[in-house]
Amino acid sequence: MKIRIKNSILEVEIADSDISRSQGLQGRSALEEDSGMLFVFDYPDSYSFHMQNVKLPLDLIFINSDGQILKIVSAFPEEVMISGAKDTKYVVETNLGWCNQNNVNLGDKVMLSKRQERIASRKEAQILNWDQQDVKTFLSQKLKQVPDRALANVLRDALFTLGRVNWLELAKSIAKHMPEERANIYNL
Repeated sequence: MKIRIKNSILEVEIADSDISRSQGLQGRSALEEDSGMLFVFDYPDSYSFHMQNVKLPLDLIFINSDGQILKIVSAFPEEVMISGAKDTKYVVETNLGWCNQNNVNLGDKVMLSKRQERIASRKEAQILNWDQQDVKTFLSQKLKQVPDRALANVLRDALFTLGRVNWLELAKSIAKHMPEERANIYNL
C-alpha cells in the first residue's frame, strides 16, 4: 500500500493484527528506499515500541486518527524501549533519515488509502459501540476460560461493579491488557 507523507510517497506493508505488529520488521537486514511498515492499532492510545531483533536503524513516525504526525523518533538496533505519543492510531517505521531527507516534521499530515481508513474506523467503531451487555457477555465468557484465580477474581469484581464504572474504558482496558482476546472482542 502507498501512503503520502507531506509531498513524499512511501510504500508500506500493513501490520494490523497482534501477530503482525509483534513481528514488525524483526529479522530484516534492509528496507528498500521509500518503503516501510504501517502499524494500525484498533483505537488511539500511547503505544511503545522496542527494537529487539531489529537489525536496521529506523525512523518511527507516530500519527493520530486525523493523520497528523505527533512524534518522530530515531531508533537503533536492540534499543530497549521507544515511548510513543498519546492518541497514536498509526505508526510508520521507515529507514533512518527518511524524515529528514523528505522534510517531514511534527504536525505534517499523512494520507492513508480510503480503504485502510475505513478498516481502521470500523474496528474502532466496534469497540466504541459496545454497550453494558456486550461487556458483561465478554467478561462472563472470559471468566469461564481463565485458569488464573487472581485474574478470575478481577473479572468477577468487574462484573459486579459494572453499573458503577465506565464500561467503554473497561472494554478498552481489556483489549489493551489481553491482546490475545481482541479477536473475541470484535466477534461479540
